[in-house]
Amino acid sequence: MYEEIKKSPMLLILVFTILVLLSLIVFFLWRSSSDSNSNKDANNTTPTPTVTATPTPTDETTPTPTTSTTPTATASVTPTTSVAPTGPQTVKVYYSQGTNPTDSSAPDSFKQFGYAVYRQFTSSRGDIETYVMEQTIAGPSTADATTYYWFTPVKVTGDSNCGGKDMTVTKDASANKITVQFCRAVTTAGVGDDARIQTVITYGMQQFLTDASAKKVVILTKDGNCLGDQSGLNNCKN
Repeated sequence: MYEEIKKSPMLLILVFTILVLLSLIVFFLWRSSSDSNSNKDANNTTPTPTVTATPTPTDETTPTPTTSTTPTATASVTPTTSVAPTGPQTVKVYYSQGTNPTDSSAPDSFKQFGYAVYRQFTSSRGDIETYVMEQTIAGPSTADATTYYWFTPVKVTGDSNCGGKDMTVTKDASANKITVQFCRAVTTAGVGDDARIQTVITYGMQQFLTDASAKKVVILTKDGNCLGDQSGLNNCKN
């Protein structure tokens, strides 16, 4: 047979082709068996689980709540004409100084002329300026009147237009000014009495003002006019 194959080229090619096909079949069978074994081994292997690290929780700081501050309502302060003293306060009350009307040696012009004098009083009242004015209107004690001939030139009569009061006192500390306004009619005999009234009231009120160089005391009548202003211009208000 080998000689026949050798003599026939076609038969040789056919044999060669058959051998190649057989070789390929054997190769594929072997490869398939190898892959099957590999898959079996892979399927029978228990996979090692991958350990995932548990993340450490981050410490969370609980925020401290901010205390809500409720705004405190500011009380409305009503300004007053005077501040209550912390304790008893010594003040001066001024009067006019007269002369002995029975003394024949005294000139007549001096019998009605008044010089300003004062007595010290102690009070714990908050409206201390009003207290001084009340004492001025009330006049000196009987002993001072008879011994020293003191008297008050401030005399008020008639009805009050401010609730029964004799006068009102208003203090303006920022302007260094005190205003005294009478609520009743002021009895005066003329310019001499007007001068004495203005003197005792001005001295009595100036002790409550701070700036000595610009102390201002305004004295008004019941109608709101300047006391003793004969011009009618009310210059005391300027």
